[in-house]
Amino acid sequence: MSRRSRNNGLGSAIVIIILLAGGVMYSQGLSAPAIFNTIAAGIILIVLLSIFYSPIASIIRFLGRLVQRQRLKRIAHTYKPLDAMTWAEFEYFVAAWLKDKGYTNVRITEKYDLGVDIIAKKDGITWGVQVKHYN
Repeated sequence: MSRRSRNNGLGSAIVIIILLAGGVMYSQGLSAPAIFNTIAAGIILIVLLSIFYSPIASIIRFLGRLVQRQRLKRIAHTYKPLDAMTWAEFEYFVAAWLKDKGYTNVRITEKYDLGVDIIAKKDGITWGVQVKHYN
């Protein structure tokens, strides 16, 4: 079954903004060629941004995951006592431990996670792990 794409109405909003901008420029007494050139430049800018947004966002996500993996490796190979770790180091330590135990797609969540600190999969089941570390 194919996924149904959602229409967020962004295209309609862009058309409305372009028409409003043209109306404002016309009411200010700008000539038709000046209005056309300004709107054409805006459309070209929007098209370029929409073309390059997805690849740039993908690169940023990839680099973020790479940094997270490096942190996991660094913390997993430290022999720092658990009591000496900060809460953030302890989260990375637990995530590395889960990977060693066979969990896949281990991700540390950011803020606004509703209490879930680590998300991991094993045997087709997605697990949400809440990590507690008190000093």
